[in-house]
Amino acid sequence: MATTAKWAELKVLCEQAMLRRYYIWGPPGVGKSRFGMDVLKKNFENVYQITLNDDISVQELLGHYVPKGNEFVWHDGPIALAMRDPKGALVINELPRASGAVRDLMLAVLDDNSIASIALPTGEILKPHAKFSVMATGNDKPEECLTEALIDRFELVLHLPMPNPELIEKLNKVRPASGTLVERSYHSMTNFVSPRKMISFLTLTARRGDSLTELQAAELVFGSLAKEVMTALALLPTDTR
Repeated sequence: MATTAKWAELKVLCEQAMLRRYYIWGPPGVGKSRFGMDVLKKNFENVYQITLNDDISVQELLGHYVPKGNEFVWHDGPIALAMRDPKGALVINELPRASGAVRDLMLAVLDDNSIASIALPTGEILKPHAKFSVMATGNDKPEECLTEALIDRFELVLHLPMPNPELIEKLNKVRPASGTLVERSYHSMTNFVSPRKMISFLTLTARRGDSLTELQAAELVFGSLAKEVMTALALLPTDTR
């Protein structure tokens, strides 16, 4: 099932659905990871989080042996910890960036809790607790970046094309028009300004003192878009809602 809706509606949908496997996709900076964390924290005391890339190994995620005195002892990685923890859930950031070996691991992690199992180097067969839930994120449509086998494991696919409106309001209160600029930039998706970048700019300008002009601060954060951003901040309506 795939759906696109407003933030508040999606949160209610996820909280009421009580499903176990979700995939959230949308452009960088909209808050996919935060959305996943917020939803899972409604029902789980401990939410573990991992961010994947080509260099992350299976051992880093599942666990490895570490020296202790004259012996080596097994140390669980974040996935093993989340699967064992009866109050635990897992957020997987940037799933499409995972290496081939880690993607193979994810087939087991994302399997139904009743049949999922992973063989650890210790000889133990790791199984998830009965309510174990996973939210995975990525920037692109799952059909464009994931295999059919992975896509099939997700019970709900959510599309977040725009930043959290509550964050937009907060930005506008800190610097009039800053949130409006972020929101409007996502409509064009050519030179969008992420909330993360805007927060960095506002933090830098608040602490810059006399040694740095506002334009110089913008250049440090936005690079070649600095002048365009400063012009937009000056011209956009100062909606502080």
